[in-house]
Amino acid sequence: MKKLTKFNAPKIAIALALILAAGKGTVGFFCGSLAIMSAAFDSILDVIASMINLIFIKKADAPPDFEHQFGHGKMEAYAALLQSVIIFITGLLILYTAAQKILNPVMPNINILGISMMLIAIAFSLIITVMLSKIAERENSQALRGDALHYRVDVLTNFAILIAVLIVKFSGLTVIDPIVGGTLALYIMANAVRLHLSSLNIILDRGIPTEELKKLEEKFKLFSAYQHDYHQLRTRTDGNRIFADVHVTLCRTISLLEAHAIVDKIEETLCKGNNVDLLVHPEPCPGNCNENCKRKAVLDFLKSEEEKELRDG
Repeated sequence: MKKLTKFNAPKIAIALALILAAGKGTVGFFCGSLAIMSAAFDSILDVIASMINLIFIKKADAPPDFEHQFGHGKMEAYAALLQSVIIFITGLLILYTAAQKILNPVMPNINILGISMMLIAIAFSLIITVMLSKIAERENSQALRGDALHYRVDVLTNFAILIAVLIVKFSGLTVIDPIVGGTLALYIMANAVRLHLSSLNIILDRGIPTEELKKLEEKFKLFSAYQHDYHQLRTRTDGNRIFADVHVTLCRTISLLEAHAIVDKIEETLCKGNNVDLLVHPEPCPGNCNENCKRKAVLDFLKSEEEKELRDG
């Protein structure tokens, strides 16, 4: 079976959402239910949102070009930003509808066919949500996180409507429906704000999380025998890759070729398998290190590297 990726997962989500839209539309038409017809329209919006998301994801994965030499990774953050706005507006509309129902109570009317359709919709949306969430975390895709949140809203909305309708049907308390809807709307809006802020952090070049920064710093300590210190470590991320630059202090008596070899080794060690784009700037030591001079260690290191190349060659 072909492994799901951030490129084919949205296509599956689109296909399932299209099936849902068709099913809801058909059931809503034959039942004469405006609520289910509205849900069908919402599924069509899900399809459009997922299609836009897929376009952004493909663009984000495009290789760097002359005009975008750091790549296009931030496109995913922009896609998630757009999703967060759509989700927040959805929450506002649900909140507005809930307020209207409190002011003008209405006894909801839904039959067994409608309930069955809502249960199917919940199952489908749950499958899409779990699938997109897992791939979003595995591939660190901000765009898929936004898409997953969008479908999670569908799951919660349909589930809340179903529970509220059943409670009202058996208790006669029409106020339950808008209270559940209003609470759900606030939860949806809070999640939209959280997604919006995390996307903005990527666009505004916020540094990587403290845990990841500590791992990066630990790797710099592996080179303490060859460098006096490192400083001015700066990081940012485009969602998929980490970009970093740092200053390292090396012995002032070593040659440019020797300094370059050390810098190459640092970059190779930190970048290999970590999806890190690192730029190291070497600086000369003050020259008063005496017994702490790193020159001998550097020369020993370069000699061992030469011997290794000869063995491998």
